[in-house]
Amino acid sequence: MTHAFEVYPKVNIFLKILYKEGAYHKLISRMCLVKGQLKDIISVKNASSFSLKGNFDCPLEENSLFKALQILKIF
Repeated sequence: MTHAFEVYPKVNIFLKILYKEGAYHKLISRMCLVKGQLKDIISVKNASSFSLKGNFDCPLEENSLFKALQILKIF
């Protein structure tokens, strides 16, 4: 079974960096969801392997979805 999701862009209204903690920054931000014709469609289905298809501007190993999957595989 395949599930498809419409994913709309967000616009940062403001972003404030509070401080750095290790390799990460603590921040406060306000975002606004922009619904309209500009959107991505994400399709997810059960499979024995992982594939990520799309027009990405980085190597697969640097993609945030790929990285999240690698972490979830541990559990």
